[in-house]
Amino acid sequence: MAGKEHFERLQALIDLEREAEKQENLRELRKFPVSQRESRGKTVTGLIAEAISGGMGGLTMITLSRAPKGEELAPFHAMNAGDNVLLTLSPGNEFLTVEGTLYKVDEYRVTVAMTRAAPEEPIRGHCQIDLLGSDATYQRMRKALITVSESKRSRLGALREIFLGEQQPERVRAPKVIWFNRALNEYQQSAVKASLAAQDVALVHGPPGTGKTTVLVEIIRQHVARGERVLATAPSNIAVDNILEKLLGTGLRVTRLGHPARTLESLRHGNLAAQIEEDPAYEEVQELDAYRERLIHRKSRHGRGIQQLGHEERQLREREVGKLWRQARDLESEIAR
Repeated sequence: MAGKEHFERLQALIDLEREAEKQENLRELRKFPVSQRESRGKTVTGLIAEAISGGMGGLTMITLSRAPKGEELAPFHAMNAGDNVLLTLSPGNEFLTVEGTLYKVDEYRVTVAMTRAAPEEPIRGHCQIDLLGSDATYQRMRKALITVSESKRSRLGALREIFLGEQQPERVRAPKVIWFNRALNEYQQSAVKASLAAQDVALVHGPPGTGKTTVLVEIIRQHVARGERVLATAPSNIAVDNILEKLLGTGLRVTRLGHPARTLESLRHGNLAAQIEEDPAYEEVQELDAYRERLIHRKSRHGRGIQQLGHEERQLREREVGKLWRQARDLESEIAR
């Protein structure tokens, strides 16, 4: 019962945090200049309304885009499908604000499901999107909590009981260790041995500067030497980069996940995106993306852009653009394997 109450309390706290984030983002809209919000990925300006259509459940869908400006990060780098946003539109000569949910997110294009009907007048001029909160993130956290709390007769359920103190973790006799890093002191070696002996969980604790990352690297190398694959995570990008930097010098095959722009420049060659680009097959990805961009900006035989096309012709163009995008991403996934 205590475990059930624990997870119910966590879910209630997640809901409070979600609402607090939304209110904080609304305060930021009033407090910080647009340029500062845009640099943080919380706002995207200069958007053109490409299309407005009906979607599932009678929702009004609006597609907005912005041409690339040579920026290091794409304008929607901090936004994901499912995020709550505030739209500022410009029908006629007035400005209209309406809340919505991101339905589809590309590098320079988004589709938003609006909470109200589209304005009757055409949308002219530039539009703006402000992030109100990542609902998708909270949905994932909520789903994870439910999965853990309801798991039965599984490895996940056993780990839950261990972390709640309802079950003792298992340990085996520490294996004989052939050290990769012979400079480890007595306490660091003890931490490595304790981790290797743990069958469920091991906690390595120490103040800053005591060599915890060095210990972690040794633990990873020991597991890899056994023929195992290791996933290393950390609470911040800089912490992940610290691990990456030490591992790259060991000769192990290491891949850093995450956006390259959030990886230290000196370590970007270890990022998955950089490794994909080095693959010979990546040229085909570039060709598909280049053709997709040309198709987006191609005018009809009457000189009309995509936003001036008829409904049927625009739908056909959008389907072809979407197909090219999926082909490029599927090929990237194959290369990543």
